[in-house]
Amino acid sequence: MTYSQSGDYLIPNLELPQQENATLGKYSMLRHTYLKTHKRSLYAKLLLSGKLQVHLAEVDLQAREIVQQIMCQASRERILPNKAS
Repeated sequence: MTYSQSGDYLIPNLELPQQENATLGKYSMLRHTYLKTHKRSLYAKLLLSGKLQVHLAEVDLQAREIVQQIMCQASRERILPNKAS
């Protein structure tokens, strides 16, 4: 760990670990807001460990898969209107 002098004090030079750059979609942005607002300790833990982006990407993928399954099931059950009509 390195330090920098600030007056009479040594201040540690802290940096967050590098995180993967993942494209954030609708559901990952919603999860990010939820964690930051309601689950601050989990948010801080994920952020400081460098796992926040990976977590958000996983949540987004899972949510999109669930939406796709619901849409397929609804179309099979003819709940959704036919676009051709």
